[in-house]
Amino acid sequence: MILFLYGIGNISATTDAEQQRTLADALRRCAVQNYALTGSYPDTLEDLLAHYAVAYDDDKFIIHYEPFGSNIMPDITIIKK
Repeated sequence: MILFLYGIGNISATTDAEQQRTLADALRRCAVQNYALTGSYPDTLEDLLAHYAVAYDDDKFIIHYEPFGSNIMPDITIIKK
């Protein structure tokens, strides 16, 4: 029984890590697409989310979006709560 519960916990941790990586990849792709279409990266995370349909669990993840300039890729970090 203990091994079963340990296995379930491992699967959950793996799923969370995969969701975190997928969210980071999706946000980076959206930022690059925005740059390709407009010539600049979004100024804020809110701008990025307003123009692209990215859904995520905000009870599970925190998105840190730090722009450096209109033509420099922003730093996008996903932190698990």
